[in-house]
Amino acid sequence: MLSLKILIHPGHYIQYLVELSLLDFLTVNVARLGDVRQSSTYEPHYSAETAIDGIIETDISIHPCTHTFDDNPAWWRLDLKKVYKVDSVVIVNRRDCCSERLLEAEIRVGNSADNDNPVCGNITNISQATITLHCNGTEGRYVSVVIPGRAEYLTLCEVEVYGEESNNSIGKQSSTYEPHYSAETAIDGIIETDISIHPCTHTFEDNPAWWRLDLKKVYKVDSVVIVNRRDCCSERLLEAEIRVGDSADNNNPVCGNITNISQATITLHCNGTEGRYVSVVIPGRAEYLTLCEVEVYGEESNNSIGKYHWELHIDQIPPGFNMNCSTFEPKYLFSCSSRGAKQAVYYGNILSGILVHSTD
Repeated sequence: MLSLKILIHPGHYIQYLVELSLLDFLTVNVARLGDVRQSSTYEPHYSAETAIDGIIETDISIHPCTHTFDDNPAWWRLDLKKVYKVDSVVIVNRRDCCSERLLEAEIRVGNSADNDNPVCGNITNISQATITLHCNGTEGRYVSVVIPGRAEYLTLCEVEVYGEESNNSIGKQSSTYEPHYSAETAIDGIIETDISIHPCTHTFEDNPAWWRLDLKKVYKVDSVVIVNRRDCCSERLLEAEIRVGDSADNNNPVCGNITNISQATITLHCNGTEGRYVSVVIPGRAEYLTLCEVEVYGEESNNSIGKYHWELHIDQIPPGFNMNCSTFEPKYLFSCSSRGAKQAVYYGNILSGILVHSTD
């Protein structure tokens, strides 16, 4: 059985698996997790869902693609169900005929369930079946392909959307000393203990001063790692309580207290304490609270990670990724078995990376 530990605050996921040490992160085709609609359906087997079925075939007589009527505008829309920072959208056009129908199509990304979201790209070249549009982190729940300004048939043989779930400001604190000392700086993945170089969180002199993280789901929390500031004032964090539980207030059970600030990095062991919220609270006195980084390690409390298991076929790995264990690019180095990278694993909206496993 695979051992698993995940850094569970958004944006900085680390997974430890048998034979695997993940040193960098990949984005996943999140389109496969969504719901889809289109302006019309030419025939039942040309449904909107065929664009996210994972089958890349450009001849619709071999495998159906989406196909609308001659609509004005013709459109296809994907609901990702959550807000994502979309890096790129990959579209596979049909090649058996009629490729030119996709010319001038707009790819729109945003939070509107209509087709009026910002345009992240236009299709101006259909010389290749696969067309990649770079959205550069545009945030949105909906991704649309729209052919504007004319009546046209819209056919999409596959749509892939790459990106990561948006943070959505899940960190909160009792107050914010200055705007750049926001609660989110504790979960930005940047470990810097001098706030003049990179901002940390910073409250006013509150009683109590607190910072709280909403994990969005209940987790069994193994440990909380806190990085204290070192340019000055480290002692302010003494006697701070780390609380874990399901209350959105700061009255959850205490899993540890900070009693030693001799090191910048402080680890508190919560031993599987369950909760959705993790708080750092300085009780009993008025104090400034500054946190340069907070990391939370654990696993989802239902112990049924299997229900989130999703195998990513090789053709769904982002283009250009070398699947040969011995020739990974340095940025994708893993502890890798000679049998090679066989699959990617998706755990509850977290792409853990390439799973390298032996059948021995």
